[in-house]
Amino acid sequence: MKLSQKNIPLSIITICYNIKDEIEKTCQSIVNQTWQDFEWIVIDGGSTDGTVDILNKYRSRINVFISEKDKGVYNAMNKGIKLASGEWLSFMNGGDAYAANDVLEKVFKDKNYDADVLYGNVNKIYPDGHTEYSNYKTKIDLSYFANDVINHQSSFIKRNLFDKFGLYDEKYKIAADWEKWIVFMKNGCKFQKIDVIVADFMYNGISSNKSALAADHEKICAKYFAKQSRYLLFGCLPLIIVEEQ
Repeated sequence: MKLSQKNIPLSIITICYNIKDEIEKTCQSIVNQTWQDFEWIVIDGGSTDGTVDILNKYRSRINVFISEKDKGVYNAMNKGIKLASGEWLSFMNGGDAYAANDVLEKVFKDKNYDADVLYGNVNKIYPDGHTEYSNYKTKIDLSYFANDVINHQSSFIKRNLFDKFGLYDEKYKIAADWEKWIVFMKNGCKFQKIDVIVADFMYNGISSNKSALAADHEKICAKYFAKQSRYLLFGCLPLIIVEEQ
Protein backbone atom coordinates (compact mmCIF):
# COMPACT_ATOMS: atom_id res chain seq x y z
CA MET A 1 0.00 0.00 0.00
CA LYS A 2 1.47 3.33 -1.07
CA LEU A 3 0.12 6.60 0.25
CA SER A 4 0.34 9.90 -1.57
CA GLN A 5 2.71 12.46 -0.15
CA LYS A 6 -0.19 14.61 1.05
CA ASN A 7 -2.14 14.27 4.27
CA ILE A 8 -0.30 11.27 5.65
CA PRO A 9 -1.36 10.93 9.30
CA LEU A 10 1.60 8.86 10.50
CA SER A 11 5.13 7.88 9.52
CA ILE A 12 6.55 4.75 11.15
CA ILE A 13 10.35 4.80 11.24
CA THR A 14 12.17 1.50 11.75
CA ILE A 15 15.94 1.50 12.18
CA CYS A 16 17.87 -1.75 12.34
CA TYR A 17 21.26 -3.38 11.89
CA ASN A 18 22.17 -7.09 11.87
CA ILE A 19 19.08 -8.20 13.75
CA LYS A 20 17.78 -11.02 11.57
CA ASP A 21 16.45 -13.07 14.49
CA GLU A 22 14.23 -10.23 15.71
CA ILE A 23 13.30 -8.05 12.72
CA GLU A 24 10.46 -10.33 11.57
CA LYS A 25 8.33 -9.65 14.65
CA THR A 26 8.78 -5.92 14.13
CA CYS A 27 7.67 -6.19 10.52
CA GLN A 28 4.72 -8.43 11.39
CA SER A 29 3.51 -6.05 14.09
CA ILE A 30 3.47 -3.23 11.53
CA VAL A 31 1.91 -4.94 8.51
CA ASN A 32 -0.77 -6.58 10.68
CA GLN A 33 -2.06 -3.33 12.16
CA THR A 34 -5.81 -2.99 11.63
CA TRP A 35 -5.34 0.72 10.81
CA GLN A 36 -3.00 1.19 7.85
CA ASP A 37 -3.10 4.93 7.11
CA PHE A 38 0.65 5.33 7.52
CA GLU A 39 3.87 5.31 5.58
CA TRP A 40 6.67 3.00 6.66
CA ILE A 41 10.29 4.10 6.45
CA VAL A 42 13.04 1.54 7.06
CA ILE A 43 16.63 2.66 7.67
CA ASP A 44 18.97 -0.32 7.77
CA GLY A 45 22.61 0.24 8.69
CA GLY A 46 23.98 -2.00 5.95
CA SER A 47 23.16 -5.36 7.54
CA THR A 48 25.13 -8.40 6.39
CA ASP A 49 23.50 -11.16 8.47
CA GLY A 50 20.31 -11.74 6.48
CA THR A 51 18.26 -8.89 7.95
CA VAL A 52 17.83 -7.32 4.51
CA ASP A 53 16.55 -10.60 3.09
CA ILE A 54 13.77 -10.59 5.68
CA LEU A 55 12.98 -6.92 5.06
CA ASN A 56 12.73 -7.63 1.34
CA LYS A 57 9.71 -9.83 2.08
CA TYR A 58 7.88 -6.66 3.13
CA ARG A 59 9.11 -4.30 0.42
CA SER A 60 5.63 -3.96 -1.11
CA ARG A 61 4.48 -2.32 2.14
CA ILE A 62 7.64 -0.33 2.88
CA ASN A 63 7.37 3.15 1.39
CA VAL A 64 11.02 4.13 1.81
CA PHE A 65 13.87 1.65 2.21
CA ILE A 66 17.54 2.51 2.73
CA SER A 67 20.33 0.08 3.55
CA GLU A 68 23.68 1.77 4.00
CA LYS A 69 26.29 2.35 6.65
CA ASP A 70 25.34 5.04 9.15
CA LYS A 71 26.94 6.80 12.10
CA GLY A 72 24.82 5.26 14.82
CA VAL A 73 21.30 4.96 16.17
CA TYR A 74 20.41 8.65 16.20
CA ASN A 75 22.03 9.28 12.82
CA ALA A 76 19.72 6.59 11.42
CA MET A 77 16.69 8.07 13.17
CA ASN A 78 17.52 11.51 11.80
CA LYS A 79 17.68 10.06 8.29
CA GLY A 80 14.19 8.70 8.82
CA ILE A 81 12.85 11.99 10.14
CA LYS A 82 14.16 13.88 7.11
CA LEU A 83 12.36 11.46 4.80
CA ALA A 84 9.08 11.39 6.76
CA SER A 85 5.93 13.03 5.41
CA GLY A 86 3.50 12.15 8.20
CA GLU A 87 1.94 14.52 10.70
CA TRP A 88 3.00 12.15 13.50
CA LEU A 89 6.11 10.01 13.86
CA SER A 90 6.38 6.60 15.50
CA PHE A 91 9.81 5.06 16.09
CA MET A 92 9.42 1.28 16.04
CA ASN A 93 12.96 -0.05 15.89
CA GLY A 94 14.13 -3.49 14.88
CA GLY A 95 13.40 -5.99 17.64
CA ASP A 96 10.57 -3.96 19.14
CA ALA A 97 6.90 -4.32 18.21
CA TYR A 98 3.47 -2.84 18.68
CA ALA A 99 1.86 -4.59 21.64
CA ALA A 100 -1.27 -5.57 19.68
CA ASN A 101 -2.58 -5.43 16.13
CA ASP A 102 -5.12 -2.72 16.98
CA VAL A 103 -2.74 -0.27 18.70
CA LEU A 104 -2.73 2.26 15.87
CA GLU A 105 -6.47 1.96 15.41
CA LYS A 106 -6.99 2.76 19.09
CA VAL A 107 -4.66 5.75 18.92
CA PHE A 108 -5.60 7.30 15.58
CA LYS A 109 -8.90 6.09 14.11
CA ASP A 110 -11.47 8.90 14.34
CA LYS A 111 -9.22 10.76 16.80
CA ASN A 112 -8.03 14.35 16.85
CA TYR A 113 -5.44 15.69 19.26
CA ASP A 114 -4.24 19.16 20.19
CA ALA A 115 -1.10 17.70 21.78
CA ASP A 116 2.45 17.70 20.39
CA VAL A 117 3.53 14.40 21.97
CA LEU A 118 1.35 11.39 22.73
CA TYR A 119 2.70 8.75 25.07
CA GLY A 120 1.25 5.42 26.09
CA ASN A 121 2.31 2.53 28.27
CA VAL A 122 4.90 -0.12 27.45
CA ASN A 123 5.85 -3.72 28.12
CA LYS A 124 9.59 -3.86 28.79
CA ILE A 125 10.85 -7.32 27.84
CA TYR A 126 14.15 -8.51 29.31
CA PRO A 127 16.60 -10.99 27.73
CA ASP A 128 15.57 -13.70 30.22
CA GLY A 129 11.99 -13.41 28.99
CA HIS A 130 10.31 -11.70 31.92
CA THR A 131 8.20 -8.63 31.26
CA GLU A 132 7.92 -5.41 33.23
CA TYR A 133 4.86 -3.23 32.61
CA SER A 134 5.35 0.55 32.75
CA ASN A 135 2.26 2.66 33.36
CA TYR A 136 3.38 6.26 33.00
CA LYS A 137 1.97 9.21 34.89
CA THR A 138 -1.00 11.01 33.40
CA LYS A 139 0.61 14.37 34.01
CA ILE A 140 4.33 15.03 33.62
CA ASP A 141 6.35 18.21 33.84
CA LEU A 142 9.96 19.26 33.30
CA SER A 143 11.18 17.96 36.66
CA TYR A 144 9.98 14.47 35.69
CA PHE A 145 12.66 14.29 33.02
CA ALA A 146 15.49 15.00 35.45
CA ASN A 147 15.26 11.41 36.67
CA ASP A 148 12.91 9.54 34.39
CA VAL A 149 11.87 9.18 30.77
CA ILE A 150 8.92 8.05 28.69
CA ASN A 151 9.51 5.18 26.31
CA HIS A 152 10.43 6.23 22.78
CA GLN A 153 8.65 3.31 21.11
CA SER A 154 5.42 3.99 23.01
CA SER A 155 5.26 7.64 21.93
CA PHE A 156 4.01 9.55 18.90
CA ILE A 157 5.66 12.87 18.08
CA LYS A 158 4.50 15.66 15.81
CA ARG A 159 6.84 15.80 12.82
CA ASN A 160 7.03 19.60 12.89
CA LEU A 161 8.69 19.61 16.32
CA PHE A 162 11.91 18.48 14.65
CA ASP A 163 11.69 21.42 12.25
CA LYS A 164 11.23 23.80 15.17
CA PHE A 165 13.74 22.35 17.63
CA GLY A 166 16.19 20.36 15.55
CA LEU A 167 16.93 16.69 15.07
CA TYR A 168 18.31 14.27 17.66
CA ASP A 169 21.75 15.29 18.94
CA GLU A 170 24.06 12.60 17.63
CA LYS A 171 26.75 13.20 20.23
CA TYR A 172 24.66 11.22 22.73
CA LYS A 173 25.11 7.45 22.55
CA ILE A 174 21.84 6.41 24.15
CA ALA A 175 19.80 9.33 25.46
CA ALA A 176 19.28 11.83 22.63
CA ASP A 177 15.56 11.08 22.78
CA TRP A 178 15.65 11.82 26.52
CA GLU A 179 17.24 15.19 25.81
CA LYS A 180 14.62 15.97 23.17
CA TRP A 181 11.80 15.34 25.65
CA ILE A 182 13.36 18.05 27.82
CA VAL A 183 13.73 20.43 24.86
CA PHE A 184 10.10 19.91 23.92
CA MET A 185 8.89 20.41 27.49
CA LYS A 186 11.00 23.51 28.07
CA ASN A 187 9.54 25.03 24.92
CA GLY A 188 5.95 24.55 26.00
CA CYS A 189 5.05 21.51 23.91
CA LYS A 190 1.98 19.66 25.13
CA PHE A 191 2.37 16.04 26.27
CA GLN A 192 -0.77 13.90 26.42
CA LYS A 193 -1.08 10.46 27.99
CA ILE A 194 -3.08 7.89 26.02
CA ASP A 195 -4.46 4.88 27.86
CA VAL A 196 -3.03 2.29 25.48
CA ILE A 197 -0.22 -0.26 25.84
CA VAL A 198 1.62 0.81 22.72
CA ALA A 199 4.80 -1.23 22.49
CA ASP A 200 6.70 -4.35 23.47
CA PHE A 201 10.16 -2.89 24.04
CA MET A 202 13.17 -5.20 24.07
CA TYR A 203 15.42 -4.13 26.93
CA ASN A 204 18.73 -5.21 25.48
CA GLY A 205 21.53 -3.80 23.35
CA ILE A 206 22.28 -0.13 23.88
CA SER A 207 19.09 0.36 25.87
CA SER A 208 20.58 -1.73 28.69
CA ASN A 209 24.02 -0.05 28.67
CA LYS A 210 23.86 1.52 32.10
CA SER A 211 27.26 3.22 31.97
CA ALA A 212 26.46 4.95 28.67
CA LEU A 213 23.04 5.93 30.00
CA ALA A 214 24.52 7.38 33.17
CA ALA A 215 27.12 9.36 31.19
CA ASP A 216 24.48 10.86 28.90
CA HIS A 217 22.19 11.50 31.86
CA GLU A 218 24.88 13.50 33.64
CA LYS A 219 25.57 15.64 30.57
CA ILE A 220 21.90 16.29 29.94
CA CYS A 221 21.16 17.30 33.53
CA ALA A 222 24.20 19.59 33.59
CA LYS A 223 22.96 21.27 30.42
CA TYR A 224 19.31 21.78 31.32
CA PHE A 225 19.12 21.86 35.12
CA ALA A 226 20.79 23.84 37.89
CA LYS A 227 23.55 22.31 40.01
CA GLN A 228 22.44 19.21 41.81
CA SER A 229 21.65 19.90 45.42
CA ARG A 230 21.34 16.30 46.51
CA TYR A 231 22.10 12.80 45.25
CA LEU A 232 20.35 9.61 46.18
CA LEU A 233 20.91 6.20 44.64
CA PHE A 234 18.05 5.33 42.30
CA GLY A 235 18.62 2.15 40.33
CA CYS A 236 21.58 2.66 38.02
CA LEU A 237 21.31 6.45 38.14
CA PRO A 238 21.53 9.09 40.85
CA LEU A 239 18.19 10.56 41.79
CA ILE A 240 18.82 14.25 41.28
CA ILE A 241 16.92 16.93 43.11
CA VAL A 242 17.21 19.81 40.68
CA GLU A 243 15.89 23.16 39.67
CA GLU A 244 15.46 24.34 36.11
CA GLN A 245 18.22 26.61 34.81
